[in-house]
Amino acid sequence: MIVAESTRSRRLVGRLDRGADLLQQLREICRTYRVHAGEVRAAGALEDIVLGGRRLEGPYDVVSFHATVGDQADAPALQLSVTLGRARDESRELVGGHLTAARVVSLEFVIEAFDDVTLVRTADAASGQLGWVEVDKPKEKPAPTFDAPARTSWSDVMAASERRGDVGRVEGNRVVPPAPEPADEGPSHPEVHVQAGDYIDHPKFGRCQVERVDSDQEFVSARLRNQRLIRLSLDVLTLIPAGQEDGHNLFRAVAGKQ
Repeated sequence: MIVAESTRSRRLVGRLDRGADLLQQLREICRTYRVHAGEVRAAGALEDIVLGGRRLEGPYDVVSFHATVGDQADAPALQLSVTLGRARDESRELVGGHLTAARVVSLEFVIEAFDDVTLVRTADAASGQLGWVEVDKPKEKPAPTFDAPARTSWSDVMAASERRGDVGRVEGNRVVPPAPEPADEGPSHPEVHVQAGDYIDHPKFGRCQVERVDSDQEFVSARLRNQRLIRLSLDVLTLIPAGQEDGHNLFRAVAGKQ
């Protein structure tokens, strides 16, 4: 048994010209639009038909038309099953079976492509009939496990902590804690001087360009990208050098003094 679930599909809708080779045209459409798996439905009329080994002149109306699409030797392969009919005397003749050749009188079609499935068509060794072998199956998810986690002993914890430097040395039945590390004084930023033309990345306003700096370096006037002019107080911002842009200094603004 071969079953493939498709959750992503698309449809091609079209019409074939009179006199066109039916199978050749459908294969060319599937090749052009990269249909590797799908089905075809159609309505219209056909002539010069080869149906189940019989040759029919036609024209015959298409009563039912169904085809499946796969790949064979890196080319589109179709299996077509049809029922055809035509008026004969005062009755209607119906014929059906596997269609291997036909020319178009008029035909409109719908191809539904299954884009997340790839199917390859091969000949069955026993029957000689063409069949599908699925490839590129979705990867199966690993089965859930309910095994209890491995137990960790106190000696394992101590050994890991010693390797990481979290504990001091062991003396007898007690642990001597390590010497305290120097307190982190936090990042320090060198004093910066902003000039007209420099850029500031503000956490609220985004990128802006300095147009004027007060003589005491307390306020700057900067132009936003939407040309709005704003005034920034450097008493409540820390400017961190972040490189250069267009020959001017670039600063990253952080709220608060650091």
